[in-house]
Amino acid sequence: MIEDGTLVLSQEQVIDLFKYALYLPACLLCWLGLARRLPRFPQRVATVLLLAQIPLLLFALGSAQNYHYWGVLWHYDVENNIPSALSSTMLAYAGAVGLVVAWMGRGLAGWQRLYFFGIGLLLLAMGADEYFELFKRIVGEYRLGLWERGYLLLGLGAAAATLLMASFSPRRERLWHGTTLAGLALTGAGGLLLDSAPLFCGVEGVFRQVGCDKPYAFEEILEHLGGWLILAGMLGAFAAACPQPPPRLRRVIWAIPLLWLLLIPLNAQVPRLELRTVAQPTSVRFAGDIELRGYAINAEDEAIDMRLYLSAPQVEYTQLRYFLVDLIDQVSGESSFRYVADLDLLHSVLPFGAAYTAVYRQQHEIRYRDNVLPNRAHWIVLGAMDVNALRRLDSSDLRQLNDKQVILGEFLARAPATDLPATALATFDADFALVDIKLPDSAQPGDSLEIPITWHSDAEGSHDYTQFLHFVHEETGMQWGYDQPPLGSRLPTRLWYVGLLDTETWQVTVPDDVAPGKYAIYSGLYHSQDMQRLAARDADGMPLPDARVPLGKIMIGADK
Repeated sequence: MIEDGTLVLSQEQVIDLFKYALYLPACLLCWLGLARRLPRFPQRVATVLLLAQIPLLLFALGSAQNYHYWGVLWHYDVENNIPSALSSTMLAYAGAVGLVVAWMGRGLAGWQRLYFFGIGLLLLAMGADEYFELFKRIVGEYRLGLWERGYLLLGLGAAAATLLMASFSPRRERLWHGTTLAGLALTGAGGLLLDSAPLFCGVEGVFRQVGCDKPYAFEEILEHLGGWLILAGMLGAFAAACPQPPPRLRRVIWAIPLLWLLLIPLNAQVPRLELRTVAQPTSVRFAGDIELRGYAINAEDEAIDMRLYLSAPQVEYTQLRYFLVDLIDQVSGESSFRYVADLDLLHSVLPFGAAYTAVYRQQHEIRYRDNVLPNRAHWIVLGAMDVNALRRLDSSDLRQLNDKQVILGEFLARAPATDLPATALATFDADFALVDIKLPDSAQPGDSLEIPITWHSDAEGSHDYTQFLHFVHEETGMQWGYDQPPLGSRLPTRLWYVGLLDTETWQVTVPDDVAPGKYAIYSGLYHSQDMQRLAARDADGMPLPDARVPLGKIMIGADK
C-alpha cells in the first residue's frame, strides 16, 4: 500500500522483505562462495544443512501469528520447535566436527588441538542451550544477565582464539577461520543483541512499517545463517585436517545430527521422570484442560525455587497464559508478594503431535526477600489466569484458598540467626528455650495483661506445640489459664528454625470472677495433637516436675 508516495508495509511484509531480499540471496552467495570450495563429502554436508533452511523461509512467517500447535512448530519466537531444533543441530554439529578435528587432525600442534577441543565444547554447549535452554535451567531466570555476559566473554574469547589460529595457518585455511568468525559474529548478534533489543516501531525510509514488534524473526534468521557459517568453517578445517576421511568416519559424521535430534524426544520424557522421582504428586485441574500434576518447592534465604509439572494437550496450551503465585500472610490473609509467571507450555512441541498430552516442567525463581517481613508464616498459593482474570478450579486434591487458588505449601522469611542467651529460664526437649517473660506484679479481675514472652530455637521445627500459662491460687489451689502458640499464629513451632530468637506479646484477660489472692504462674509446652507435655529443664539443667516452668507470682484483686 502507498500513502503520500511512501510504501507502507505490515510487520509480516517487513520480515518477508528481509528474508527474500537479503537472507535468501545471502544463502545463495554462501553456497557459491564457501560450500563449493569444500571437497565433495563436507560440501554435501554443508549443502544439506543449508537446504534445510528453505522450509523456514516458506512456512515460518505464515505461522508466526498462529498459536495453534501446527503454528508454533514454525514460530520464530518459540524455543522448542523446528526453527530452534535446526539452529541447535547446526551448532552442535559444528561442535562435534571441531572435536573430530582435535582428535584426528594431522600436523596440528598441541595448542591448535586445544583450540578445536575448546571451541568444539563451546559450540556443543551453545547447541544444547539453543533448544534445551541449558543455562537457563542451571543459573535460573534471575541470573540470565550474568549468563549472557559470560556467554559474550566466551564468544569474544573464541573469536580471539580463532584470529590467532588464522594468523598461524596456511593461507588456504584462513578462509575457514574467517568463516567461523563471521558465523560467531552473526550468532552473537542474533542471540544476544537482537534477543534483548527493544521493540522496533514505525521504520521510516524508502518504506514505512506499520506497528511495533520484537525483532525475533531477524534474531532467528541471523542465528540460522550464523550457525551454518560456523559449521562451514568447521567443515573447512575438517577437510584440511582429514583430506580423505575413511568411510566409517564419514558415516559417523552423517549420523551426528540424527543422534542430536534423538535427544529431543528423550528430553521430553525428563519431566515425566522427575514427576515420579523428585516432585510432590498432586492433581489440580484448571479450566482449560491444564492440570498441575506435581510440584517441588525449595525456599532459600533470598528466593523460592518452584518447579511445576503441568500436563496439557499440545493443541490446548494457549487456553491459559499465566500462573499467579501469591504469598499470603496466614494471620492477616493479605498478599505480601505477588509473582506472575508466564505459562510457557511450549517445551518439546516438536516430537509427538498435536494430540499428545505432554508433561511440562515450569521452573521459577521467586525473589521475595525485600517484600516479605521475616518470621511471619505465609501460604504459597497458586492460581491459573489468562490476560483478564483467574480461572476457576475444575478439581483439586490440594487445600484450596478459594474456588480459584490452591495452597502448595508454606514458608517464612528467616531473620538472622542468634545464639542462645545465657540467661534462658528453661529449655525443652525439642531444643526450644524459654528465654524471658515479663509479668506484672498485680492485676484486677477483667484486666487485659500484656505479657512479652521471648523464645529461642536450636532446631528446625516439625510439630505444632502450644504454650500454656497457668495461674494457681496459692491458698486454694484453684487455677485458671491461657493457651496459644508461643509466638502466636504468625510463627507456629513447625516453622521454627536454628537460631530463631523472637518475642510475642500475649494479651491475657483476667477472668471477671477470679478469686482474689496471690497466684503462682507456670508455663510449658504441649503437643497440639495428643496434648502430651514436652519435658522441661531449669537453667541448671535439672528436670522440672510436671514439665512446668515456675515464672513467679502475681497478686490479683484487692489484697495487694
